[in-house]
Amino acid sequence: MVWSRYKRGARFEHGPLTVVDCEDGQVSAYWVGSLVLDVPAKSLPALVDRTLAEAKLGQARLHRHGKDGDPVLVLTQAALEHYGLPTELSEEERRAGRLKDA
Repeated sequence: MVWSRYKRGARFEHGPLTVVDCEDGQVSAYWVGSLVLDVPAKSLPALVDRTLAEAKLGQARLHRHGKDGDPVLVLTQAALEHYGLPTELSEEERRAGRLKDA
C-alpha cells in the first residue's frame, strides 16, 4: 500500500512516530499497529514534507495550554545511507547534538 493513499479521519491516527527502513533500494515505513507502507520520497526534504503534510503523525497536547507534539521519524542505518546521511557522528557532532553545516 502506498503512503499517500492510506487516509482516514483521525488527526494523529498513526501515533507519534514511524521507523523508516530501506532494503534493496525499497524504502518502507513501519507504523503503530504493524502497518507497513512504501515511502515514495526520494530525498530527505521530500520525506520531511510528506511526513508533515500527509503522515498523520504526532501527539495530541497533554494540557489545554500545551502544544501538540511533533512527529518523530526514526531512520535505520540503511535509511540513513539511502538518504545520504552519516551513519555515525563525530565526537564534535555528538557533543553539539547536530550535524555540521554543509
